[in-house]
Amino acid sequence: MNLKTYKAGFAAYLILVFTVFGCKKDPYKGVESNEKSIENFSMGTGFTQIGAAVVDRAAGTVKVKVLVEDNTDFSKVKPVIQQSYRATVSPASGSEVNFLAGNYK
Repeated sequence: MNLKTYKAGFAAYLILVFTVFGCKKDPYKGVESNEKSIENFSMGTGFTQIGAAVVDRAAGTVKVKVLVEDNTDFSKVKPVIQQSYRATVSPASGSEVNFLAGNYK
C-alpha cells in the first residue's frame, strides 16, 4: 500500500467519522408548538438601554427605555431580538430599522 492510498483512505475515514458523530439530532424534532414570541429585545450597539425590555405578549408590544443623548440617530437602529424556538421575526435580528419612519410595528 503506497502513501497516497493510505492518505486517501485515512481522509475518507475521518470524513465518515465526523459525519456520523459530528451531527446532533434536534431534541425538539416532532414537537409541535404554536408559541411564537419575542423572548428578549435590545436596541443593539450605540444605545444605552435602561433595564430589560418589557415584552407584552398579549398586546404584541415591546417597551424599551433608552438613554437618549443629543444627536441620537433612530433611523439606523439594529435591534437584537431573541425569539422563541423555531419562531421567526421580520425584520430579522440585527437588521437595520428606521424607527423615525414609523415602520416599527
